[in-house]
Amino acid sequence: MRIRSAGTFPTAPLRAIALMAGFVLAIPMSAIGAQAASPGSASPRSTTAVSSRRASTVTLPTGDHVRLAGTGAKAKVMLQPAATAGPGRTLITHRLGSDVYVTPAVAEPYLGRFLDPALFDVTALKAGLTSSGRLPVRISYHGSTPSVPGVKITSASAGVAAGYLTPASSPAFGRALAAQWKADSSAGWPKRSTLFGATKIRAVGSGPVTVKPQFPMYTLIVKVTGADGKPQAEGYVGLVNVDDGRKYGAFLSIENGEGRASVPKGNYSAIGDDYSYNESSQTSTIRVTTVGQYKVTGAGQTLVIDHRKAAVQPEVSTPKASTLADAVFQWDRYDAAGQGGLSSSYFYDPSSKFLVAPSKAAGIGTQDSTLNWSLNGPGTTPAYFYSLATFADRIPATSHYTFTSADLATVHSSYYGDGTPKTGGLLRYSTYPGQYGGGGSYEPVPLDSTRSEYVGALGGTPVWTDGLISNYASEDDPGFVDGTPRAIPAGTTPQVNWLRGPLGAAIPVQAASSGYCYACRTTKTLELGLAPFTDSVSTHSGEIFGAEDGLPVARFRFYQNGKLVSDQDDYLGGTFTVPTAKTTYKAVLDVDRRLQEPNQSTRSHTELTFASASGAGGKLPSSWYCDLGKTASCRVLPILQAKVALPTSLNGTLPIGKSAITVTVKQIQHAVTSPITSAGLEIRPAGWSWSSVKLRSIGGGKYTGVIDNELSGNVDVRISGTDKAGSSVQQTVLRAYTVPVS
Repeated sequence: MRIRSAGTFPTAPLRAIALMAGFVLAIPMSAIGAQAASPGSASPRSTTAVSSRRASTVTLPTGDHVRLAGTGAKAKVMLQPAATAGPGRTLITHRLGSDVYVTPAVAEPYLGRFLDPALFDVTALKAGLTSSGRLPVRISYHGSTPSVPGVKITSASAGVAAGYLTPASSPAFGRALAAQWKADSSAGWPKRSTLFGATKIRAVGSGPVTVKPQFPMYTLIVKVTGADGKPQAEGYVGLVNVDDGRKYGAFLSIENGEGRASVPKGNYSAIGDDYSYNESSQTSTIRVTTVGQYKVTGAGQTLVIDHRKAAVQPEVSTPKASTLADAVFQWDRYDAAGQGGLSSSYFYDPSSKFLVAPSKAAGIGTQDSTLNWSLNGPGTTPAYFYSLATFADRIPATSHYTFTSADLATVHSSYYGDGTPKTGGLLRYSTYPGQYGGGGSYEPVPLDSTRSEYVGALGGTPVWTDGLISNYASEDDPGFVDGTPRAIPAGTTPQVNWLRGPLGAAIPVQAASSGYCYACRTTKTLELGLAPFTDSVSTHSGEIFGAEDGLPVARFRFYQNGKLVSDQDDYLGGTFTVPTAKTTYKAVLDVDRRLQEPNQSTRSHTELTFASASGAGGKLPSSWYCDLGKTASCRVLPILQAKVALPTSLNGTLPIGKSAITVTVKQIQHAVTSPITSAGLEIRPAGWSWSSVKLRSIGGGKYTGVIDNELSGNVDVRISGTDKAGSSVQQTVLRAYTVPVS
């Protein structure tokens, strides 16, 4: 699979957003009208709402699912291609201004002629999504109404038809488009007047963008030679002004080896690719060629890209035997003014041969290139896995990179299951200082397994970001879990547990250098939201999607001095107007994970009680973000959390008899600390009565105890805690673990 991510973007700092991807996607902040309330009482002003998968994941006309994390140039694009093989699996991502376009390669030859580019503007599509995920379209035609694969026609008159695509019907359009691309490509791109009988297929509400240049403009001719030495029949070229990216940055369509752009004088950089597919072997070859610097001084100039120069095939060797799972090549070109740039990323797998043309370091502005490899050890369930990266200020002529044991960290990873066979997926990618974007693909990993994951980098020191899909098989909610970006230095041996329960709602720990305040207040405004579930690693943050049938998966209630002031289904928190005087508050959150098809930790019930007054609370670091205004004016609420460490097996079981456990009670990150005064733990076989577990304090908010499982079956867990300041927490998790039949 190849995915090209490219676009122009500002390099100046942007206003911070919620940094935890789970909070952005699963519980986005959305304003609602203030509700009537008596003076001085809490009134909901905005809330954190659970979105359905259809309203959170854009489905392209071709059936590919696109998940966006963040906004604008910093948005990360996570893709789930509809096609399992063939050219329809090749996706191209463009970042243009504040919009992200994700276009299948088989659609490119028809863009502008038969297909409206707005059909693939995932930023605009996401903004207009409903819970159904329908994509409304308008079809122009001559003669009789066309039958476009996957499109449901609702009306037709005078050469214009209205209709829509659904997440279920879109793959049919994608398959038909891939078949048409193969036929046209094999025939040498003959002229055609319609596509599926349509003269144009448009996204509803789209229209042409009018550009008003502020500089004298000159026509630049771009000529592209394919790998076969002939003019490239169809292609795309990214072009950016490297003096100041605000002057020009765009993508050009190449037809018969030529494209034209109207640009101001200045220095330019360009990138293009040549993609070919072998139907008999079902393999592809990708060639990437760049122009580091080209000066436009007037009219009549020609910039040349020759893909025959792309002859370097980057490869990697590892201390132990391994085979490629996938790789990512990213090229970044930033302007001298620090105002814009162009970034292109190519994701490829073993079915693709990847070739690049070497380049020199940038003369104006900056340039860098990175390679990321994911490699498996031998066997159907490999005992080890490699995540490797390289960085350079150019595209090196190096064709081979060798990693030694001294270059690597060893991450000992455990993937906990819940008693039923499931396949998850690990995403790990590197980001170097100053880079935008970044990303990778989820690599399948069986749950109820362990492995060693070797992580290393050459040529720079990246930050690594991990993420997990907990259930590939769930079409409604895959169960995304996001980790906090971190360094993984060579020689270290960190231990990571994924999905080790109990899984309950919490506020995750974030990076010390940057984070988002889940629980803050200002003089008269209070905001509180939780991640719907976390596992035993405090930095892991899970997501949930709402149900398409409307049956709630969450319920959030908020009390002031014992009075209920807000009760909302499918919300994970809220923002409230509150009095300045010290007041006692209580938040109650119920979460149902049924759409992820869990066997354990199916539901959780969390109660948080605390007192808050204007001016009281912990201070946020200046690098953190607060929704309520300036970071300096926000105060962290005194929220208490409790976790129990269960010594479960990888399949989430504890044996009949006694097992030692540890309960930890502590304040959330950056809250004012207060001595922990109590902790509690209760267990019950599902459907039975609660029994208390005797705990012994060992200091620092930690308690130890022994649970005695007398019966086989699923077991519910309830944990609690208090501190001297009066804050308390209680959380119940249903089916927290299983006791197998002995």
